[in-house]
Amino acid sequence: MASPEAMMQRKKLSLRAIVEINNGMLFANVGDVAETFITAFYVPYLIAYHVITDLLPGLASLRGGLMSSMAARISTSIYLGSLEAKVKEIASRELPRVLPLSLLMSIYILLLVYPGASFEFWKGLAISLLASIIAFSVLFSFTISFSIFGFKKGINLDNVMAPVITVAGDIITIPSLVYSTLLIYRLRHGVEGITSLALLWVSLTVLLYAVRIKENSRTIFESIPALILLGILEAGAGKVLTFSAKMLKVAGVLQGLPSFLEDTGAIASVTASRMSTDIHLYGRKYVRASLPIYLIEALLGSFLGYTMLSLIVVFAGRTTGLSENVLLVTSIILIGGIIETVIGSLLAYLVTIGSHRFGFDPDNVSIPILTSAMDFLGTLILAYLSALLYRLIL
Repeated sequence: MASPEAMMQRKKLSLRAIVEINNGMLFANVGDVAETFITAFYVPYLIAYHVITDLLPGLASLRGGLMSSMAARISTSIYLGSLEAKVKEIASRELPRVLPLSLLMSIYILLLVYPGASFEFWKGLAISLLASIIAFSVLFSFTISFSIFGFKKGINLDNVMAPVITVAGDIITIPSLVYSTLLIYRLRHGVEGITSLALLWVSLTVLLYAVRIKENSRTIFESIPALILLGILEAGAGKVLTFSAKMLKVAGVLQGLPSFLEDTGAIASVTASRMSTDIHLYGRKYVRASLPIYLIEALLGSFLGYTMLSLIVVFAGRTTGLSENVLLVTSIILIGGIIETVIGSLLAYLVTIGSHRFGFDPDNVSIPILTSAMDFLGTLILAYLSALLYRLIL
């Protein structure tokens, strides 16, 4: 913890922070394009297997929330000096914390989407757990490698990790879910039930082993309520999308909604991660006094990213014939991005300060809550702006 004098100071506006946030957003834009092509490649499977479309939104959000929280913990610990930037040290600490949560929440997502689903429960369970194990293996390694690389290059991890991990999580989740589905559906009848029971046994064994260690159990039990809320808010976002999809399509921004929600959630996560590190280093008073600076840096750091996203959405819309009006689409994305950034920064402050005040580690709870809240609010805001600006501009 810093000295009392440092704790009473206020953060100064940092051009470096703005540039690093902007670079993270531009990486996310590149990822948005890659994600669009990957999704297009797997469209036949998404149409053929309803289990994929049912599980995809929840598992993608879960993956981003879990890994971004892990990246925030790594960043805070490295800057506090309690963790060395080495693969073995980071992996041995984080593996028993994150793997049980990933498996447990995969079961939870399945339980949320199963009522009314057209697939068998045991097949869905096997697919959800297998896809989680595959995606976790890749993303866990990527998160650790990128954290070490960024730290050694002198990059502030809090400024870039959230958008990078969010995009990587979405890109990895889609093929892992598709290939898990193809594998389970090719098993002989009855074998999928045995497979799902075996994976369930592994999940429970890993969870019971992990909670025996005090630090692991704290991370797991603090994260569970936030991840449960994530599932509820994501379900709510899906309902809002169902009612607003027609208006979003008419306005020409429906094809850009996933990327928009991804980017706004990443910016809120960046702000929360930075606040969490500063709380650990300087205390709550420092963060409270610096709130306007966090907000300004988030707005300046994300504006170019939103501009690039609007151009990507326009290009995709014109290519597919979904949208023609450049002014309308650009206005909706830019104004929506600014509104979401302001709301996200304020929510990041409230969640981070509130969780720390009640004795929770903000790194464990803030990012899952924020990403799901931004998905819910972002869908509402984009739908409202689409209806309003469509009438004003056209």
